Amino acid sequence: MIVVADNGPLLHLDEIEQFSLLTCFEKVWVPVLVAKECELYQVNLGRHVGLIEIDPNKYPVPWQLEPYLAADVIHPAEAQAISLALSSRIEHLLTDDAAAREAAKSVGVTPVGSLGVVLRAFEKGLIARNRAGELLDAFQSSSLYLKPEVLRRAHELLSQLGGEGEDV
Repeated sequence: MIVVADNGPLLHLDEIEQFSLLTCFEKVWVPVLVAKECELYQVNLGRHVGLIEIDPNKYPVPWQLEPYLAADVIHPAEAQAISLALSSRIEHLLTDDAAAREAAKSVGVTPVGSLGVVLRAFEKGLIARNRAGELLDAFQSSSLYLKPEVLRRAHELLSQLGGEGEDV
């Protein structure tokens, strides 16, 4: 699966030193404005050549996103990420931002957050279930705003998943 990423999950995975979990995806496309945000937060995308691909193109912003931008609910980098996903027919957007998640859904793009990356990595056999649980908890020490009920739900989902990572 190829995904487009907003800055949030890239930053949060970097903060807990688990950027390598992104290998649960075939490729991660990053628009230019998101790459610039990553530089600002000192997330080194260059060390992930082959996995991370920075897309230099600018895509038209779908009219459905205009109200989000006009109200300053989403930022231009988020709009660019959603536009890249939509224009490239990529079904999933990595984002932790609630407004960006809502905006993505409004144009038919499925949002996946940092917690979802951990769950996918478990499903793909990259990490064991107990390690996945530890990593879900590790986000509490990152800059990710995480409601207790969201973390609890992620743990519930983890316990229900059958994954290749059972005995890794």
